[in-house]
Amino acid sequence: MMKPSYFRIISQAFALLLIILCLSCTEDVVFQYETEVINTADFEQCQHEQCPELHIEYIKMIEPSSLAATVNQGIQDQLVAQLTMEGQEVESLEQAAQVYLNNSQTAYPEDSIMSETHQLQWVVAVSYQSNEIVSLRSDFYEFAGGAHGFEGLLYKNFNVATGKEMTALNMFKDLDGFSALAKAEFYKQQQALSSTSPNYEALEFENEVFQLPENLGFTEEGLQLYYQAYEITAYQSEPFDFYISWPDVTPFLNF
Repeated sequence: MMKPSYFRIISQAFALLLIILCLSCTEDVVFQYETEVINTADFEQCQHEQCPELHIEYIKMIEPSSLAATVNQGIQDQLVAQLTMEGQEVESLEQAAQVYLNNSQTAYPEDSIMSETHQLQWVVAVSYQSNEIVSLRSDFYEFAGGAHGFEGLLYKNFNVATGKEMTALNMFKDLDGFSALAKAEFYKQQQALSSTSPNYEALEFENEVFQLPENLGFTEEGLQLYYQAYEITAYQSEPFDFYISWPDVTPFLNF
């Protein structure tokens, strides 16, 4: 009478073990991309007249399909905003690039040297990807007249599970706690730079109220916090950035 009971227990234990093993073996998300490039030389008008330098390089997500539409639309919206002026409607990135060339030629006629020096370089690539999140980094340089150009970077972060773009508000489960951590690291970096470079003028926020940057993005190193030029203060002519390591930032993340 004990024998069936014994085997029943063994069977139940084995079944439970299989369930635990299945739950612990999460299949990795498969990511697939294509790279698209748009250059000045792609446009016929630039074969026989001066044109500004244009180089747009961006990724197009193929898989996972549940995320691809949101990612690709986010990239297109970002690039179109940079290539066109307010109120200009376009149906594709190629058309947006054509509009950019036309706008530049209108601002700087082809007989002006400025029509050659006017330029826009924009490269979109994956800075980090996992089963939970994809971070896209856009590095850009633009010259539109004046004493110097403007360069920087922008991040877009996407939740793999929901397929939605993430902001600081839904990226952190404890935004106040993370802000306190970022503030401590910011002033630690400022103190270090001031002590090693006597001529370094420490950055301070308006009214001395710390603010997170508009650009937050993940890399293999951790979370990069990137302040564009003049984002912290009016005299900050160069971008400023620092990292918070994965072990330090993970407890605050909402994924």
